[in-house]
Amino acid sequence: MSELFPEHNKNLVNRVLHDGVLLTDEEPASGNTLKTMVALDIVKVTTERYVCCANREDPDYKDCLDKTCPGLIYLDKDVNSYTCPECGRPVYQVKKKQTFTEHGVSLDIPGIKKYIRRVFLLLDLVDTISDDKGGAFKVTLSNNQPLSFCLLDEAESTEQDTLYIQVSPVTGQDISGLHIIELADFLSQPQDKIKQLWSQQLNALLLTIDKLKLLDILATNFNLDEIQDLCFQLQKIDIENLAGETKRAIARELIDFLSRRNRLPELVALIQRQRPGVI
Repeated sequence: MSELFPEHNKNLVNRVLHDGVLLTDEEPASGNTLKTMVALDIVKVTTERYVCCANREDPDYKDCLDKTCPGLIYLDKDVNSYTCPECGRPVYQVKKKQTFTEHGVSLDIPGIKKYIRRVFLLLDLVDTISDDKGGAFKVTLSNNQPLSFCLLDEAESTEQDTLYIQVSPVTGQDISGLHIIELADFLSQPQDKIKQLWSQQLNALLLTIDKLKLLDILATNFNLDEIQDLCFQLQKIDIENLAGETKRAIARELIDFLSRRNRLPELVALIQRQRPGVI
């Protein structure tokens, strides 16, 4: 475990990585998980204290006309008397009521970009990385190859030949066919596993760009029946509809077919599962 890879529970990390989410001290995510992401400048937090209008634990509960009132009364040190925003009941002596704490979370995009730069440079897989417009990065790999790389949440468009970091799991984008690494993975998994994951995603992306290399891998490592099986697993693509008389020609047609539909990552993932080590 290290500062950049704290290995927190992924579900708790994703709970925090939600712009506008409100957390209370009673939630597990409000503990070390939230503190870590604040320390890494991934999120910003505003904290407020409040009391409940109708709370069975409070001495004024007997005075509530509506004992199911959901009203929350936020405290201000300069205010002495309050009124419930829901039922309009005057609330006195708030100091005697049970106090709760609420943490409002917002994503810190500049801080997230700074964190990502630190992560990838530490993994020795990127030679240079610098900010570009919006949520994008200018990246040069260790082999001097340029790479498109950006935050999915900030992307103006989604292209297949780009590596995306998904910051928040609740943004609602259609991510099918895209190369995605989740920010939560960096924060929930050990460094060696992150390096392996990044390498797999990078290789998959580079193969979709270098279709000739992908063709060579198919033609060398799969026979015709196995390519037909790949077609079936790729949602029953009919090999008879792929023009070509030789194995290599059919493999080329399969790659072109998937490329036009932004589905090459699915083929690369299948190859990785069926022929570990060839990619």
